[in-house]
Amino acid sequence: MRAGDLRHKLLIQKRNTSQDSSGAQVRTWTDYVTVWADIQPISDVAKFYAGAMQAGVTHTVTMRYQAELADPVAVAAMRGVWEGRYFTFSAPKDEGERHRQLELKATEGLVNA
Repeated sequence: MRAGDLRHKLLIQKRNTSQDSSGAQVRTWTDYVTVWADIQPISDVAKFYAGAMQAGVTHTVTMRYQAELADPVAVAAMRGVWEGRYFTFSAPKDEGERHRQLELKATEGLVNA
């Protein structure tokens, strides 16, 4: 992976759940790490061939390997923020299990709650 390909500064946030003064659950987001990534929209052809298995996936995010981001359970409680756009992640892929780069499937949308 060439450094020049990682041109998007992506903020990764973790979801936290706490209780407010009345006991209701409140979800908040805290900054976890900022990474340089390549964020690419998935073409209509790729969406067609992916079929129902990747329904809703809108982008592929590629970044340098981060152990916690390779864990599907941890990634499910995170979101990415890039230029005011929000992404939820799924299906982290460690190419060749070499711990050099990660590819995450991402769905763009409002993820405030």
